[in-house]
Amino acid sequence: KGGDGRNGIDCSAFTMIVFKNVFGITLPRSSFEQFKIGKLITDINSLKVGDLLFFNTTGRMASHVGIYIGDGLFAHASVKDGVTISSIYSTYYRKRFNGAKRIIEIR
Repeated sequence: KGGDGRNGIDCSAFTMIVFKNVFGITLPRSSFEQFKIGKLITDINSLKVGDLLFFNTTGRMASHVGIYIGDGLFAHASVKDGVTISSIYSTYYRKRFNGAKRIIEIR
């Protein structure tokens, strides 16, 4: 388990804090547990703002999670870069994409 404080935050703590503070929704602590909830979205072209995106970055399903913010971009906490924004279409993330979960509906 990674960090969840001001000196460092891991990906699932980031999504958990954002969902709690912005939407009032309590998510499970780990990306694996977060992947178990919500409506599965497998088509990258049908993503909506607020969808949780899951990636296999360590050889384990759903080992990384971020929040889709639109225009092919997602916010996430990276070990290397801290909280950052990346493109889902980048070679690295595109080939590791495991699907998304829709927890909320934003109009």
